[in-house]
Amino acid sequence: MLENSFYTVEKTESTENTYCVGVVLNPLHEIYKVHFPGNPITPGVCLLQMALELLNLKFERKLRLVKAKNIKYLKVIN
Repeated sequence: MLENSFYTVEKTESTENTYCVGVVLNPLHEIYKVHFPGNPITPGVCLLQMALELLNLKFERKLRLVKAKNIKYLKVIN
């Protein structure tokens, strides 16, 4: 789990059609020390894991990604 080490949940807002979560990334986490030192970038696999963990919280059960045919990251998180 990445929650409370890689990221912290700041707030959640849920309506009938949306689920919005505010998170704060930990810039001192070990991942950033090895993933492009000097210009740290959040790895895509960490973004997927974070999304999965947040959805687990929302639906209060264990979910898993079964298939991802084509994932594109439109912006870098550094």
